[in-house]
Amino acid sequence: MLDYIEANCVLPPLENKPSYNEESGLWELYFEELLPSWYVRGENEHPDLITLNFETWDQVQNTLLQLEQIKHERDAYEATEKDQEPILS
Repeated sequence: MLDYIEANCVLPPLENKPSYNEESGLWELYFEELLPSWYVRGENEHPDLITLNFETWDQVQNTLLQLEQIKHERDAYEATEKDQEPILS
């Protein structure tokens, strides 16, 4: 699931804490869809909402802890990419 989050979700999740869906019996985290950097969003276009479900509180907590590392790695990668962009004169 972490690979899916890394590839498709804006970090951090939309809410600070997971919510429990009593109907399904699952914990939920909500994310905004991560669009590619080359994609230009239309004026009235909004990213999709991604809902990920977890069976236990421990699963969702472990995922939240690992999301911090993914965000840190993503930020470091983006900073490196920005530094390596060619300057056109």
